[in-house]
Amino acid sequence: MVKPAIVAPGGSLEKALIALHFGADAVYVGARQFSLRKSATNLSNNELRHLCEHAHGMNKRVYLALNSFPHHTDTPAIIAFLNQIRDIPLDACICADIGMVALIQAHTPFAIHASTQASISNAYSAAYWKSIGASRIVMARELSIAEAGEIKKQVGISVEQFIHGAMCSSFSGKCTISNVTAGRDSNRGGCVQSCRHQYTLANNGEAYHIMNSKDLMGLHHIPDYFHHHIDAVKIEGRMKSALYVANACHQYRMAIDAYAQNPDAFNPTIYSDPLTQVSNRGFTSASLDSPAGADSIDTDWNGYTQSWDFMGIVTQCYGDRSVLTTKQPLSATDSLWALSPNTPAMTPITPSIESMTGDRLDHVAPNRAVWLNDAIPAFSIIIRK
Repeated sequence: MVKPAIVAPGGSLEKALIALHFGADAVYVGARQFSLRKSATNLSNNELRHLCEHAHGMNKRVYLALNSFPHHTDTPAIIAFLNQIRDIPLDACICADIGMVALIQAHTPFAIHASTQASISNAYSAAYWKSIGASRIVMARELSIAEAGEIKKQVGISVEQFIHGAMCSSFSGKCTISNVTAGRDSNRGGCVQSCRHQYTLANNGEAYHIMNSKDLMGLHHIPDYFHHHIDAVKIEGRMKSALYVANACHQYRMAIDAYAQNPDAFNPTIYSDPLTQVSNRGFTSASLDSPAGADSIDTDWNGYTQSWDFMGIVTQCYGDRSVLTTKQPLSATDSLWALSPNTPAMTPITPSIESMTGDRLDHVAPNRAVWLNDAIPAFSIIIRK
């Protein structure tokens, strides 16, 4: 039985490290150039190197997304960038453009993963990408799990398929609405998520979110990923919070491990409820089973749903005290919980807070380092329910 690896998003070095510690087998990240997430923090070359060393020390992998569609005038800058990073021990580059593939192969030793933006939806396309050196295909998001499994069987190549996160209303993410509405090229990292906006219909003057897809949740399809021998499942979210990354990695790690250990006792509901507590647009299984239909779009959307507030990250634990970096204003009267690596359930904590110089605090501003008088593991996420 193939146990799918979890490939998780790392929109920054901090989020990438959190993903690894919360159970991801690999992370995909962007550098400061040529990624489809320009607005993410992304990683400097030094951070890429540090992340690879950290991941490899955990026997995990790092994939660099170079999945934009560059213009010819970008070529000199691409070559210069590739020469800068060629000795960083990346495990693969994720590409959508075959010209980018050619440049990576000419200037680096990196393996190639075909991006979902390459829109690979049949065995002949997969076989072509294999022939030019791709070792893995990230399948088009329009494919079912069964179709992805059949392509793997026919072509003999590793396949990766999305399991969770935001969805586009375009074909495999190749959208040009942002180009028209905002003058920003979606296919070069400039998407402004025009599909999330409300549009007024000419025939009746009423406004709807006519393209606003619900988020993907493939948790209930975990048996299908196993049955069809999918090599890796991918979580979307390089623009999402550290809480989102930690929670998604945590729940899917536990769920996949539980199914692998005892398929007959698998209960996805245990893991799906925590996923609904973090900011989301509602959920759909999209095309994992059959082509996505009208119920995958929320035309009456009135904002994100969430029950947990992301309060901060524990950076260090010293004996019976921990260092917390706050993300929101924090009060000593807040009801706080810790989501910790390798800990199945969240644990309540007492928000006894001190400054780094030992002064008792009743309130803390965002982006401050403070002491919590609890022994909480590093990389834990602190939430307020």
